[in-house]
Amino acid sequence: MEILDNYAAVQDALQCLSPDLPYAEWINVGFALISEFGKEQGGEMFDYWSQGGSKYERAKVNSVIRSADPNGSIKIGTLFHLAKQCGYQPNSSGKSQDFINRNPILVSDKVKTDSEAQERLVTASKAQNIWEQADRQVSLSMPYVSRKKITPTENLREIALSKVQSIIGYWPQSSGKPLTGDTVLVAPVWMFTEDGLVISNVELIDGNSKKAALAGKGTKKGGFWAATSLPEGDGAGITILVGEGVATVLSAHRATGHFVVASLSAGNLAEVGKVLLNRYPEADIVMLADIGNGQADAEKAAGLNNCRIAFPVLPESVEAKDFNDMAFHCGSEAVKAAIDSATHLVDIWLEPEPLGLYIDQLDYPLHALPQKIRDAVIEFSKHAKAPIPLICSSALATVSLVTQAYINIRRDGTLENPVSLYMLTIADSGERKSTCDKHFMKVVRDYDDTQESLFKSDLDNYRADLEAWESKRAGIKSKIQELSRKGSDSRSFENDLRIIEKDKPQSPRIPRLVYGDATPEALAFDLATKWPSGGVMSSEGAAILGGHAMNPDSLMRSLGQLNIIWDGGELPISRRTSESYKVRDVRLTIGLMVQEVTLREFYNKAGKLSRGTGFLARFLVGWPDSTLGSRFYTEPPTSWPARDGFNSRLSAILNQIPPINEQGRLEPKIATFSQEAKSYWKEFYDDIEAGLGIGGELRDVRDVAAKTADNAARLAAIFQFFEDGTLVIGLEAIESGCEIAAWHLNEARRFFGEIALPDELAEIIRFDAWLVGFSQKKQLASISATDIMQCATPAKFRKKEVLAKALELLGEKNRLRVKSEGRGKVVEINPQLLKGGLWR
Repeated sequence: MEILDNYAAVQDALQCLSPDLPYAEWINVGFALISEFGKEQGGEMFDYWSQGGSKYERAKVNSVIRSADPNGSIKIGTLFHLAKQCGYQPNSSGKSQDFINRNPILVSDKVKTDSEAQERLVTASKAQNIWEQADRQVSLSMPYVSRKKITPTENLREIALSKVQSIIGYWPQSSGKPLTGDTVLVAPVWMFTEDGLVISNVELIDGNSKKAALAGKGTKKGGFWAATSLPEGDGAGITILVGEGVATVLSAHRATGHFVVASLSAGNLAEVGKVLLNRYPEADIVMLADIGNGQADAEKAAGLNNCRIAFPVLPESVEAKDFNDMAFHCGSEAVKAAIDSATHLVDIWLEPEPLGLYIDQLDYPLHALPQKIRDAVIEFSKHAKAPIPLICSSALATVSLVTQAYINIRRDGTLENPVSLYMLTIADSGERKSTCDKHFMKVVRDYDDTQESLFKSDLDNYRADLEAWESKRAGIKSKIQELSRKGSDSRSFENDLRIIEKDKPQSPRIPRLVYGDATPEALAFDLATKWPSGGVMSSEGAAILGGHAMNPDSLMRSLGQLNIIWDGGELPISRRTSESYKVRDVRLTIGLMVQEVTLREFYNKAGKLSRGTGFLARFLVGWPDSTLGSRFYTEPPTSWPARDGFNSRLSAILNQIPPINEQGRLEPKIATFSQEAKSYWKEFYDDIEAGLGIGGELRDVRDVAAKTADNAARLAAIFQFFEDGTLVIGLEAIESGCEIAAWHLNEARRFFGEIALPDELAEIIRFDAWLVGFSQKKQLASISATDIMQCATPAKFRKKEVLAKALELLGEKNRLRVKSEGRGKVVEINPQLLKGGLWR
């Protein structure tokens, strides 16, 4: 088996590259890895390497991975070119098949030939080579040893840096900075295997305390450095101290004489504790905490492994943080006393970890709504007790539908758009979606009914005229066909057909604003030929998102049509069996309320298309918490003064003559920004744009964010026109528009950050939310396993084996604890969650 293949060469090159490269070069490393190894494996390699950087952020790494094209122009040669500039020299003499043959258990994967297994073998081979070539005697004058005042053991060696470089092919670095000095300490990283302890990696420590390990995924997790040989047996009667660093555990060993182990990183403490408990189930495991950085990791490790923890007692007058510092300032006796007083963290709850991409849920900026809209929303909410964002979305969709025919928004000399809004509110059954819709849409529906009554006679006449015309036309066509069969001259009748085609009755343009579950094609036809302004207003969005138009065969066309209409563009419709036409200068508002499960199904079916085409990006999304269980009955008010004011303004706008030309196309008036408003909007636009780049906080929802400034301008124009009918958008209106658009952008980040999760994790998130909600509703700090088995949602978690796995995962995330109580078990919820902390 060829071990040192291109994969190993890439790992060597990465060791020579600092994760703190200039931003553009850092991105190119990620693109190169993904081009060579694909998104999954290349992305993992990129993330692992990036973690060594001083500015590591997982979100930025994820953004690069999502943006990378495996077939892109940045190839692996780019990575090698960058590495050579940093001193990388290809090394072809490092094969160590003998070592691999001696340590086959290092490959924990079922398939030992995969790239990750090869990486582990290569890393272990190099680590073993370094350990064997290192000097067995550590010089007490070595700067790190003398400064830390530690006594080296047989498990520490010293090696010349030049030797390390010759073995691994590059100069070892720590967070992008090369190790310095003539020599470095070598601390082998051991792992337990079926064949005993084997070396999986090494930690190199220079005189300035800079530390570097060899690259290799999985070669440090659960691995540790032990100061002395570890005992045989199950650990009965012995104590094992686990600390983060070599100097820390050596100071503890000197003070207590106990066996000591270094995890070599704070994040590895919990895993090392677990490994030791599995190997020594009867041992007393004690975690040695640092103060400050790393303290939370030590506390987490102690909690997860149910072991004791010791904290150094340090003088306030000095900058100190660990047991090595304590030994230096207070002496070994004080260190021993602190470790002897180690206790269990019985009542301490750690910070709960999020389960997925956590985005804070923000309160709806109700204050930003214009007064007439705000007053109507507050008035209705007191009675309906539906979620505020749901009520607001109903009101805004109504205002958009009524005003969209009268104004456009012009942001500068080239940017002019409709003001129509696409609203999408995610709410489950029973949240009073229909009630909100009926309350705010009453004036509009009454308007439609009135227009239908006013134009009834015109419509009846049109239908009669059309029927007569069709009969005449059919007669002429029949006569032409008869003469053609006989071979007679039909030219006079053909001329009559041309004349009658010009006399086809035209349908009267009868205003109709409200549509239900019409398909995009039917909408386009009615807007182009009947009335140029309308709205799809549905409290049951499943009829729209799950309808025939959203089937795979017609999905792309349907989404494209709705996008063009939102943009105010021209949409040609070609038909095979009837007359083709163009949709031009029409306006459409969409106000959908949809259950989460329906939207998830739509996303699973059309997710890439719906986002790739920009369809969902055009929506102002809201995902409010449920109010179910808190809407206790109150008598409805005898009057609705705020709604009356809201409806009065709607009626005043609807009673204006719509700006429709002779061709039936809209010619809206132009709303523009005042100078102050334009400056404010421009700043908002630039702030959004700055977050769209790779590594930006809006990168994951860049499709939505790219439309946010547009939606802010639309909202501002609607607000200004609805309030006073003017066409100059003032500062107050644009501030309101931007604030509400920004709130919806945050909601989109929340939802799309979770909807893309694997189904299994999404279900655990919902189960976690149920646990917290059940606890809050019942005012319980803990829930019995019986209650969970009877009531939990999703229902799959009522099965014993499924529940056990979920509780184990949630326990590892510090969100709950499972405890025995009598003959049963109870689940305690982290109090920080019950106060309204991390929900998802």
